[in-house]
This record gives sequence, structure tokens and C-alpha cells, in this order.
Amino acid sequence: MSAEFRGFPKETFSFLAGLAKHNHKTWFDAHRTEYEQYVIEPAKAFVVALGASLRKKMPGIQAEPKVNGSIGRINRDIRFSKDKRPYNSHLHFRFWEGAKFKEGGSGFAIWMSAEEVFFGAGIYEFPKPVLLAYREAVGDERMGKALVEAVKSTEKRGNKLSGSHYKRVPAGFAPDHPRAAFLLHRGLTAGQSVLLPKSTHSAAFVGFCAKKLESLAPLHQWLTNVLAHPGREPRPGSSHRRPAIPR
Repeated sequence: MSAEFRGFPKETFSFLAGLAKHNHKTWFDAHRTEYEQYVIEPAKAFVVALGASLRKKMPGIQAEPKVNGSIGRINRDIRFSKDKRPYNSHLHFRFWEGAKFKEGGSGFAIWMSAEEVFFGAGIYEFPKPVLLAYREAVGDERMGKALVEAVKSTEKRGNKLSGSHYKRVPAGFAPDHPRAAFLLHRGLTAGQSVLLPKSTHSAAFVGFCAKKLESLAPLHQWLTNVLAHPGREPRPGSSHRRPAIPR
């Protein structure tokens, strides 16, 4: 069992700032004890507390207080990247619905650096079957309008939509389709970045994060409901949802 979350200590962010400046194995190995004590331990407690808070409104939310669960790995995958820095200089959290988070569905993410915190939700890149289901839903009159309303609700609370990629509306849809802008998306995510609040160092940080993620819930719920039930009108609060998390 994780200890009760009382906030992230200042040492958490001193470690992240130091890692950003000295992103190499020698420095990390010399500060591994700090990583375990001031990063991983409070992170586990944070996941437990935030998961419990989110489940009050979204009962299906999964929160696993472990690395490769709701806590992202500190090691970067540099196999196909030009950036060969071995470590992430931020904390990455993810929360999803269902048994696993890598099945092409929507989820919530938090990225926390030494200076700011990012809150996001959605699907970073649609797997092909999900892309086809998404386009079908966008083209459907009821579900398409529900998406427009979900995005409006999300953006009103300070979030910015992202994921547009294609230059042309896909085949089978009119170029002047009323929701043509959504048909250009290869993924659909939204989020916002804010400076670290004072509450970061207290238990109140859980409530702050819960509100930010709940502001993204309309988009998340549209994606999960529509993709779990292709061809049906999205139903708020549905418990049958696909899992996963944006990158």
C-alpha cells in the first residue's frame, strides 16, 4: 500500500531539474536514491489518491501505482529517435478505462516537469480499425454533432484540440462536409499546460488535477463510447469503454 499523498516535495523538482541539465547515466546513477525517495514514492501515493478522486465521477478509471502502470518509465525509448538523451526529465502519469491501456482507446495523461504540468486526454494516433470507426462516427449526424458539442465543452475550460494531420478529406466524404475539419485528424487529443501551482506541495494537488482532467472528460467519453459501440449514439457515463492513453 502506498503512503497517503501529502504533495510532491521540493526535492522532486530539484531532481527533475537536475536530470534535465545532466541527462546521462552517470548523473542518474549517482542520484538514484533521490529518484526512488522523492519521485517514485510520492508518485505512487499520487496515483492512488487521484485515481480514487476520478472514480467518483468516472467509476471505470484504472490507476495502477507502479512504473509501467500509471507511472511512465523514466527511461526513454531512443531506438528510432534522433534525440539520444536516455531519460525523461518529466513525470508521466496515465489513467484509463478497461483492463489495459494499449488497445487503441482514449485515456488521460499528466506530464509534470520542474516548471509546469500538462493535462491531456484522447487518442494520440488512431489504429486503422479505430480510425475507420472514428470517421464513421464523425459522418453520422447525431454522433458528429455530439462530437462538436464535446469539443466545445472541452475548449471552454481552457483546453486546446490537436491531432489534425491530413490535408484532404478522406475518400467517401464530401470536401465541404460540415465536420470536414474533424475528418482531417489522424488522432484526437486535447489538453492544456499550466505552471506548477502552489498546491503541488500539498494534498490539495489531487483536487487541482482532478478538475483539470474532468474538464477533458467530454472528449474522452465521446471517444470511448462511440468506439466501444460503433454506430450508436454516445451515451454519457457508459461503463463499456476501450482503454489506452495518449502519448
